[in-house]
Amino acid sequence: MPESNNGTRWGRAFALMIGALIPAGFIGAAASQSALGAGMAMQSIRGTFTTDGIVTNDPVGIIVHPQLAKDANGNTYTQYVVKLQATNATVQGLCVAEKTSLFGQTFTILIESADREVQVSGVWATLHTATMSLGTTGSVQLNQNAADVYAGGESLGGVIGELGISAGGASLGPSRGTLQAAMLKGVLAADFHARLIPGDVDC
Repeated sequence: MPESNNGTRWGRAFALMIGALIPAGFIGAAASQSALGAGMAMQSIRGTFTTDGIVTNDPVGIIVHPQLAKDANGNTYTQYVVKLQATNATVQGLCVAEKTSLFGQTFTILIESADREVQVSGVWATLHTATMSLGTTGSVQLNQNAADVYAGGESLGGVIGELGISAGGASLGPSRGTLQAAMLKGVLAADFHARLIPGDVDC
């Protein structure tokens, strides 16, 4: 992984990152009421992600959802995204790379958990593309109506006619893809390392 003189721990990175993250469409990290808990949320414009794996023994919901989008010429078209939601999970080797432009130069914001396992009390993500292996545990409902897909008592926001999947638990192998939005709840800020690196860098 490329190193940078701008490398810093999460807490010290905020002052530098806020100016970069807001134009990039990110919602920065927000502390919860518990000193041990934090929430990390992001809305990505040109984000990619990789992870060594995600495992949960709690209910998982997945839907395929159509979205309206515009191309560079302003033409509207429909694209499909995958929405995934789980309650408690273990995430290992997570990396998110977001490209942004500052003062006419390209920079990459890297948010990483290194090789450590991170325990989260909730995870949801909207993925433009993803390559992964998915194993399920417990009861599995395939081709479910997306309007009926819930995880941890929360709806994924699907509507009638969209594809949905529910499972009692899941194991995702090494995964990569492009990211639109994500939320990790109940994580420790110290579990993540943020860097602002000149140039176009991938995880």
